[in-house]
Amino acid sequence: MKISGLIPLCCIFCLLGNSLLALELGTCTTSRGDIHRWITVPASLTAWQRTVLVAKVTGNIRTLSVDIGDRVGAGQVLIELEVPELQAQLLKAKAKLVAAESDLKRLSQTRAKSPDLILPQDVEDARAREAGARAELLAIEAQLEFSRIRAPFDGVITRRLADLGALAVAQNTELLEVSQLHPLRLCIPVPETEAARARVGQPVRLLGESGQPLAEPSGLKLNRSALNLEIATRTLTVQADLNNEGLSRLPGSFVLAQVALEQHQGVTLAPLAALVMEKTQGVVFVHADGKAKRVPVKLGFQDGQMVELPDLKPGQQLLLPAGNALTDGAAVSLKP
Repeated sequence: MKISGLIPLCCIFCLLGNSLLALELGTCTTSRGDIHRWITVPASLTAWQRTVLVAKVTGNIRTLSVDIGDRVGAGQVLIELEVPELQAQLLKAKAKLVAAESDLKRLSQTRAKSPDLILPQDVEDARAREAGARAELLAIEAQLEFSRIRAPFDGVITRRLADLGALAVAQNTELLEVSQLHPLRLCIPVPETEAARARVGQPVRLLGESGQPLAEPSGLKLNRSALNLEIATRTLTVQADLNNEGLSRLPGSFVLAQVALEQHQGVTLAPLAALVMEKTQGVVFVHADGKAKRVPVKLGFQDGQMVELPDLKPGQQLLLPAGNALTDGAAVSLKP
């Protein structure tokens, strides 16, 4: 028995297949621009400068006005030592200077009134004794000034190595460690195979936990190079200055850093999301007659966001697979 006016289900699926099975994908357009080749290496953060303070004179710690974590300013007194021996020498030197000044004054006045009584040499000898006594006093005062341990620069106390009342031996006892934490030094070991390409002024960036570059307000560049390979590691140490005004980054931390060692200018670029890797072959897909057309491409530099595609021209529209297993000839539609 034949039923007219009904369309078999298989025909319906054939008619609607393209619209039901087509993937809806976004697109991007190739452009012309510049791109760097970056290398990624483990790096470390170190203090801009760090010093361990020691006593220049021997004495007991009388005052200790700072502790670990305290911020200090250049010239600030951090520790005062009690040095009774120098205090006694200071009193003796002052008395000696007073006596020498008095003797010089007496001889000079007598010489002026009665030249025959005082020889010129006697006055000169008294003047020399007065100058020696003054120099001795200044030397002791300088030694007493060394009993005040001052901060050499603006920084933070990162280690406390002594306590009140402890004996500080001159040139031997470590007292405090002061570190300047703004800016920080980003120390990057560049492998020997790439060392010849690492030059001052090249861009640098840090990677976050997600593997994406962290934004730096002014950008980072290599500021200095050791110009010498470390024998043990076969690496070249280069450095960048890293802003740390809020002290949010800690010296001693390990980070992932990238250095741009080479640059291609005026090349065809596309978002990395448009690239599909099939083993070692890179391919992109274009939209043609409602289908995805597979186009093998030669790869150039990649910077984590863009990829150089020298075989393509600027202005070409590419499909964005967005995680879909796209194949040659697959039905696709474009997102509005």
